[in-house]
Amino acid sequence: MITLSVVVLYLDGESNAGYVAVLGKPNVGKSTLANQMIGQKLSIVTDKPQTTRHGVLGICSGPEYQMILYDTPGVLDKKMHKLDSMMMKNVRIAALNADCVLVLVDACKVPEKWYEKFTDVDEVIPVSAKYGHGVDDVKDWILSKLLTGPPYYPMDIVSEHPERFFVAEIVREKIFMQYRNEVPYVCQVNVVNYKTRTTAKDFIQVEIVVEKESRKIILIGKGGKALKILATAARLDVEDFLQKKVFLEVQT
Repeated sequence: MITLSVVVLYLDGESNAGYVAVLGKPNVGKSTLANQMIGQKLSIVTDKPQTTRHGVLGICSGPEYQMILYDTPGVLDKKMHKLDSMMMKNVRIAALNADCVLVLVDACKVPEKWYEKFTDVDEVIPVSAKYGHGVDDVKDWILSKLLTGPPYYPMDIVSEHPERFFVAEIVREKIFMQYRNEVPYVCQVNVVNYKTRTTAKDFIQVEIVVEKESRKIILIGKGGKALKILATAARLDVEDFLQKKVFLEVQT
């Protein structure tokens, strides 16, 4: 069974290279859609809501266009703590600064109150971001609004974030996938050392910070087994992203 979402599109201004904010409730598929449009995995994708902490900037370029995507944290009706408040501030800034706004709504659910604020709908497009259905229609809509002009970024890059950022995001994704509800999503992942080596694998040292000592024990596991499994899964994805072999050391 294919789960469909609806993308509702809004336009504010025109140019050949535009900023696009991707908004929606937590876990509705924003990161999956952004990754599909860019053609590369830049945002965390799990079934755990509110895993996008930063507004990941992805750049989708072609011979005659450049779309700059902000994959924002999920829209929350109520702020739970300071982290949520910071996330919602990022959502508002992204929407205000964007040339286009994509609002994802679960087609199987009744839209909630926050969605009612958006009344000037330009077009509604059904999509399945997971399987790529309708994604080209979304891109075509955006491209139809862009005018001729210089790009904002070099045409051969897909993000303004450094490699360290994506290494940390990959490790954080693996934590959510492996430990599920045992480790809260407010854990922090820091890349404390990144050495590029010409005669050996690149050395990357990562530190996972959690609020309680009991969470650290869960991360490590009996005899360090759980942490080793996490490090291996993360290393494989890091190597796939960087397109080279690395030595990844994960600490708590």
